[in-house]
Amino acid sequence: MEKFCWAIIIFAIAIIIAPQYEAVDWPDSWYTHITVQNNLSDETVTLHCQSKDDDLGEVKVEANQSFTFRFTPNIFESTLYWCDVWSKLGHVSSSVFSEKDEFYKYCNFKDCTWTISDQGINVLDLNTTSPVLWHKWNEN
Repeated sequence: MEKFCWAIIIFAIAIIIAPQYEAVDWPDSWYTHITVQNNLSDETVTLHCQSKDDDLGEVKVEANQSFTFRFTPNIFESTLYWCDVWSKLGHVSSSVFSEKDEFYKYCNFKDCTWTISDQGINVLDLNTTSPVLWHKWNEN
């Protein structure tokens, strides 16, 4: 019975304290950052990025500007973010973060930079600092 009472007390304390931690601003180094850079000249693109649990909504990104978001991957190593991109060249839908080998190769599981180009969406290879074509445009 004594263990049950302690469990109830700990549970009650956790419920009281938990809301206070939602506003904690963790160190930036604890987050994964995704940047999508619009390298199309004189064209605004529309982005819609999301995960299973977090929809970031539609964002307009002007030419030579970028959109960055951050998150902490889940403990199950199953975090997946993807973005839809629309431009005059067409549409592309692409994963922009996954805890899979190809993202380790290009992003080291941390910060991924994506560029929008005439060819489609590219990931910036951290080892060579060169963009690698990831998905070509689909025609509208």
